[in-house]
Amino acid sequence: MRIVATRTDGKVCGLAQALVRSGQFGQQILYVPHGPVWEREADDADAILQSLIDGLRAAARAERGLVVKLDPRAVPGNGSASEVTGRLTALGLRPARHDLQARTTRLVNLLDGGDELMNTWHPDARRLPRRAARQGVEVELHRDADDAAVDDFHDVLEATASRGGFRARPRTFLRELAAGFAEADAWYLVLARLRGRVIAGVAAPRLGDRGYCLYGGSLRGPAFAQTYGGYVALAATMRFAALEGVRSLDLWGVREPEDQTLDGSWEGFSAVKRRFGGDPVRHPGTFDLVTEPLWYALRDVRERVRDRFAEGRAERGGGRASEAPEDGGSALNAGLSGAVATAIALGMGELIAGLLIEAPSLVDAVGALVISRQPPGAKDFVVASSGKPTRLRSRHSSSWFRFWLGSGSGSPAVVPRGSPSRVLRSLASWGSSRR
Repeated sequence: MRIVATRTDGKVCGLAQALVRSGQFGQQILYVPHGPVWEREADDADAILQSLIDGLRAAARAERGLVVKLDPRAVPGNGSASEVTGRLTALGLRPARHDLQARTTRLVNLLDGGDELMNTWHPDARRLPRRAARQGVEVELHRDADDAAVDDFHDVLEATASRGGFRARPRTFLRELAAGFAEADAWYLVLARLRGRVIAGVAAPRLGDRGYCLYGGSLRGPAFAQTYGGYVALAATMRFAALEGVRSLDLWGVREPEDQTLDGSWEGFSAVKRRFGGDPVRHPGTFDLVTEPLWYALRDVRERVRDRFAEGRAERGGGRASEAPEDGGSALNAGLSGAVATAIALGMGELIAGLLIEAPSLVDAVGALVISRQPPGAKDFVVASSGKPTRLRSRHSSSWFRFWLGSGSGSPAVVPRGSPSRVLRSLASWGSSRR
């Protein structure tokens, strides 16, 4: 969906394009990639941004959205990141727990695409591609949606993902991406080959006069020693793009040496990218426009638990802290959903018991049973230790027991460890169906 801000004369002065996807608990999550955009230097810039935020908030509520995630961009050298951050926080937005796009990158001015451009590179960026050419490495540019070329590139991307510990996009996604940009004459796929085999590649589609290095990868191993495929592919991408009229290239994620806020695993590919120059840019990051505080709070709890789970797994040597295993995430989703379902059922049951005269309350019934069977002196002990009468304490204990029973029963319904009982599956059916 698109939110457009216009002036009285009909001129567009702001725009936000939101993607909608399903979230937890039956709610939607809206995401505005690289946006919103508005006339930041205009006298009424704050009013334009306010109108876009109001429009996104209304759209989110219409879509049952619990949060709108905004990801505005910065421009090099004018402090725009801090300025945008100030404007968004003043409107009630909050920094998201995780960024959805790389917060730091570099923008390379492609100049003439030849000697003028290469003079801005590190000597390694000029020397290594020439050495690779002497080893027989060749490059090719694909402007059309060639499935065979995309598949070759995907094989390299999968190998890179396996080596780096991240997930590669599916093959079908890359094919659709290529087809969409190729239709607009904006697809650039550069492949480096050694004796016919693709050893590296860069996918850098363009928007307007700027290209974006969305995906890149290379093969490693003794067979590819001194082939420098990553350098070859990136250097060729810049030259080809400049010849096609692209004026700048966003390297799409670069960690600067002094930046300790980013994952250290970025350093490998960042070191290669930095050798091709460019101006460092730091974006404001992702911001959350909360439209359903209760559901957002539950989602935030889920993310906190997931992060702790991933950090503990990384400390034990089982993976990177930024990635939780899928089975753990599924169990967590079902567990939280089960907890919510149980809490709602508990509240509705007690509400009905309160509205209907003489209607029995399950909490009261359980509490009465506990009290009737308590040994002599138990009441005085409970009051002395908790400061609450036995009946009130029993109500709280019963409520918490049923709440955690619901959350705990959600996990066995999705974790493939043996065969949980039919009773547990029934208790968790709501939770597992809402994943």
